[in-house]
Amino acid sequence: MREAFLELCEQQHARVVRFLLVCGAPLLDAQDATQEAFLAAWTELNTRPEKWQEVRNPAGWLRKVAINCWRRPPGSRNQVALRSRSSSIRLLWEKAQPGADPGELTPVTLTVLDTLARLGGQAPIVWAFHRDGFTNVEIGELLGCPAQQITDQLKKVRKALRAALADVTEGRTPR
Repeated sequence: MREAFLELCEQQHARVVRFLLVCGAPLLDAQDATQEAFLAAWTELNTRPEKWQEVRNPAGWLRKVAINCWRRPPGSRNQVALRSRSSSIRLLWEKAQPGADPGELTPVTLTVLDTLARLGGQAPIVWAFHRDGFTNVEIGELLGCPAQQITDQLKKVRKALRAALADVTEGRTPR
């Protein structure tokens, strides 16, 4: 079981961090929440292996736990996380400079992240699950809502992204 868990960590760690970044988490919060999710999985595996065996979708389970960890950070970090979620995208937008570094966020990426942050609610989370290849039914199961609600949410996100990306490709300032 240890080997299977290590393989899960190897395959999913960076993906869960990226998932949280798409959801609007600042990098350090995303890394912390991801670490907490993997710790919760390891604890579950060691203390209640029969319960861990019941997890049908470990990748989805990790993302769900990571989202919950990020949303409920310890102590006063909660207020900081809420502020940084809405302001970090704007700050990145202002500081972004084109360059040769592939690690820099492009204006299109920033526009997508800004649009998702403005939509708020479940939209960034639904979009992140969708981009990670989860079906609407799987997303609905993980978030505790009907698949039709996920479909509707994705339509809303796509519409907002189309409008925002049209602005960027036509050279206008994003809304």
